[in-house]
Amino acid sequence: MNVYILLDRSGSMQNLWSEAIGSINAYVEKLPKETDVYMAVFDNDYDVVRQSKAGSWKPINNDEVSPRGMTALYDASARIMQRAIDDNAEKTIIVVMTDGEENSSRNFKHADIKNLVAKVDAKKWELIFLGANFDKVATVAQSYGRGFDKFTNISADNLRNFAATTLATSSVAYATGAAMSFTDADKAAAVAPATSNTTLKTGTSM
Repeated sequence: MNVYILLDRSGSMQNLWSEAIGSINAYVEKLPKETDVYMAVFDNDYDVVRQSKAGSWKPINNDEVSPRGMTALYDASARIMQRAIDDNAEKTIIVVMTDGEENSSRNFKHADIKNLVAKVDAKKWELIFLGANFDKVATVAQSYGRGFDKFTNISADNLRNFAATTLATSSVAYATGAAMSFTDADKAAAVAPATSNTTLKTGTSM
């Protein structure tokens, strides 16, 4: 199984950054050790930060990458999907974590993304969207053709736990033949407030 992780590092991720990278580390640590993991971060640019087996994963830290720039989501999505298509593993999961909508891509348009998504879907692969404290993730995911069970918003204080439990469990199940899906209960738990001052973003991003 191959897992491709695309993490938004636009400037608006600053307050979520430690939890975001902690959630990725927690997720990979729960994957089967033989899983091939490819991770990239994006803003206006796209940088590959990891390519390794899950069992050899070196945790990402704040000194390696930090938030900056705008949200070139189409450009980054196209690159990671094309990489997955080129690798062509039998079982593939693509996880996109973002806190905002597309606002600065230069090379790819929505029609290009739809064409790549169609190729991913034709291979029966999984393409999952996680909203990082971003309640408009449904709009983004549905524009990519994702159904209700293929995306969820996650509140800031639930990012790490959700990745280490629900997302990892679903990914391991997929490796054995089950489809990945987020239930109503999963979605409710992902945004359940751990503190009284948790607030959700409404689509504003850098």
